[in-house]
Amino acid sequence: MRLALLAAVAGSAALPAGALAAPPRNDGYLQSIAINARGSTLTQETVKDVENTREATVQPDLFSPPGGGGGAERTDCRGTVFGATAWYDFHPHADGTVRVQATGYDAALGVYEFDPMSSRIGDRLDCANEPGGSEELFVKVKRGKSYTVQVGGSDGGPGRGPATGDLDFTFEYLSDTDGDGTLDALDKCPDQPGTSSGCPQELVAVPRLQAIATAGGIRVSRLSVKAPGGASVKVRCRRGCSFNQTRKARAGRAVAVSGLRNRQLPVGARLEIFVTKAQSIGSYTRYVITRGNFKRTTRCLRPGSLTPRRSCT
Repeated sequence: MRLALLAAVAGSAALPAGALAAPPRNDGYLQSIAINARGSTLTQETVKDVENTREATVQPDLFSPPGGGGGAERTDCRGTVFGATAWYDFHPHADGTVRVQATGYDAALGVYEFDPMSSRIGDRLDCANEPGGSEELFVKVKRGKSYTVQVGGSDGGPGRGPATGDLDFTFEYLSDTDGDGTLDALDKCPDQPGTSSGCPQELVAVPRLQAIATAGGIRVSRLSVKAPGGASVKVRCRRGCSFNQTRKARAGRAVAVSGLRNRQLPVGARLEIFVTKAQSIGSYTRYVITRGNFKRTTRCLRPGSLTPRRSCT
């Protein structure tokens, strides 16, 4: 199954033209044109192909030729019959949406999953067959799946048969690498699952450190951290002090870090606060202790990471 790969041409991709006065080269299901090979990156350029479908057929058995047992070709969509079909395959490397369009005559479109190992066709995801000279269909697809597009001509009734002619086929793929429902072209964080903006939710954490100045650094009077409910609040102290505590934040209540109360933190000590939550951009605050004071630095944390960063989007 699958005839040829496409060639890139000046910002778009084109498939070599089919032969005239004969069935199109992708007339049979097993002879479908491959937009990309399985395991390869599916192009995000616009793919165009022109085929003469005047001699196109419908297969009573999708596996014939060369074999049999594939089942009959489906030729209905939303109550309308079609025929004279041609086929195209593609294999997404990431979740996304495809747009397929057929113009040139009154066309019908269908997109199916198929098993690349057995070539057996699976469920039809959607179809389109509206009256007029063109057809367009948008379908969401999944990484690692294999799909085939069926293009046919609407049946004109007794004595007329299916519409045929010069099929102008267009294929567009828009990836959604992180699978969060926001297409990469609109996603500010294309490699991180997020909300409707495309980026993970950003946690807002408010640490509050109160201390008394001492000759050798500070003495902690109070440390609390206000964070969203369910967030993990990790507090640790290094370089001349030893402290490590993790607590879960409760909605509407600040986390009180009582274990540091009245503790002496020497010059050079680093007091760090990590606030994290699943699939969220976390908050990092660092206090570097100076003589009688401290310097505060804030950073962000990518989901699942405790490495501070200046930008997490």
